[in-house]
Amino acid sequence: MPTLPDGDSTQFVGIALVESDRVSKVSHWADVVCDVQIAADAESMPQALRRLHSGAASVFAAQATRMYHVGIALAGDSFQLAYYDRSGCVLCGVFNVHTQPGPFLRAVMGLSLLDDSYVGKDTSIILRDGRRYVAVGGVEYEIVELLSFISDILSKGTICWRCRRPDTSEQFVIKNRWAALSPSYRPSEGDYLRKAAGIDGVGPQLRRVFEDQPKMELRRFVLQPCGRPLQDFESKDELLGGFADSIVAHERLYEARGILHCDISDNNVMLRDRGAPPGHRGLLVDLDAAAFVQYDSKSETNLAPISHDVGTLPFMACELLLPHSAAPHAPWHDLESFLYVLMSICATCSGPSNTPRPDFDIEESPMGPWYTGDICRKEQVMCEYDDKEFRAFLDELFDPYFDDLKELVVDLRSILTRMPGLQPCHGLILDIFDRHMKEREDARADSAAGSQRDESPPAGSPTGSKRKLSSRDEQPPPASPRDREGDDASETSSLSSSTSSSRSSHDSSHASDDTALTQVSSKEGLERARADGSEEGVEEHKAEVAARQVTPPLKRRRV
Repeated sequence: MPTLPDGDSTQFVGIALVESDRVSKVSHWADVVCDVQIAADAESMPQALRRLHSGAASVFAAQATRMYHVGIALAGDSFQLAYYDRSGCVLCGVFNVHTQPGPFLRAVMGLSLLDDSYVGKDTSIILRDGRRYVAVGGVEYEIVELLSFISDILSKGTICWRCRRPDTSEQFVIKNRWAALSPSYRPSEGDYLRKAAGIDGVGPQLRRVFEDQPKMELRRFVLQPCGRPLQDFESKDELLGGFADSIVAHERLYEARGILHCDISDNNVMLRDRGAPPGHRGLLVDLDAAAFVQYDSKSETNLAPISHDVGTLPFMACELLLPHSAAPHAPWHDLESFLYVLMSICATCSGPSNTPRPDFDIEESPMGPWYTGDICRKEQVMCEYDDKEFRAFLDELFDPYFDDLKELVVDLRSILTRMPGLQPCHGLILDIFDRHMKEREDARADSAAGSQRDESPPAGSPTGSKRKLSSRDEQPPPASPRDREGDDASETSSLSSSTSSSRSSHDSSHASDDTALTQVSSKEGLERARADGSEEGVEEHKAEVAARQVTPPLKRRRV
């Protein structure tokens, strides 16, 4: 009985056609070339076809590069052929194997003798010396790992591999997807990637495009740089920096190139390689659902066409999910999607470095309505709850590791969904990120200063409690991802989310620790200074608090 790769039993296969060198080893759907479902009589043909549909789904799930699949249903003396690809299923007529043997014999002989390209295998994937290679435009890339894969039959069948050239250590992402052609032309993802070339923080950057076949197109992109999933964050500072950088990239894509992303999701917001400097931590990927914007005189801004109602359900803005909504996709809808991505990470992760929350299913959580399309509940939480009710919602949703990010989420919600008629801009959202990242930096500095005083108390004074700092989250203070001045065409291709070098007077070598990032209030700091027994310490702390209160907010320059 063929089984899926994870060993879960699926269904009985009457007859399985496999490669000759796998006859004695067949135990997985990955080995199946064609499956035959058998029923007792012609009246049972519908049941045989249902099993055939299930078998096709198993084949596509186990064989990521399968281009199409052919199955045979035998019911008594009758048989039918079923052809499956990413656009669905096509059935031939019903034939009798005795009175009409020709079609049956041709099908069996063809599936048995023809080469791999005729049974639905992707011949551009080459197995050599135990390694897999994918050919794109005549150039071979070694497949290092599978990053993501959509196995549903009715889907784009998107596959993403991390690859490298055999002659170099340089890494690429190769994206393989099917796309249906509509009667009216719509720009492809390749068109958007070409237009977005040179926008820093939008990735991966286009290297080569391989587009082939009419009606149903197989598109293959070779892209750089390679991103990391958000769940792979090493610290909350890196996570927040990645979000801020991606929002900056989204703004530049919209303002400088006239492209609206339209599908912000947990798969399309990524982190760059470990150790990336502040201002270069985030990466916005996948322009497959993007749209060129059009000027709207009513809102005096550029919007996507009204018919462009795309997105990933859990992360779509409330306004776009309303029944019979005629709202065009706008930049603030994507900004709202960033908020939902952040909420999902805080709900599903229990720490850095891909630490999942144990025994947690987000679809069974308070955020479950986001995933089922319950717009009434989603709108109630995001638009109608007051701050106290929303904080209680976050208390139930968030993993305790992210308790110190709740106020950031509260502030973002207050701008994005609680002010009807307001059209939030990128700068407003980025200012909220900047403020909270600055507060985290200040809290870290206060914690470090308090630890130094605790380690060296004045003579005769009681020793303060020591807070041991972990090196898990050590890194430079988070920086505000600023836009570069000017929009000169010669500078557009090198737009960078660089950070001002004079970001803070604090020493960047201060140790950071997420367990010591709770903001120190003025009252708590004053009591600590008094506990040290030094009037000078009290006055010094008052001066520090006064200095923080008069520190001007960070200013952002727009492109």
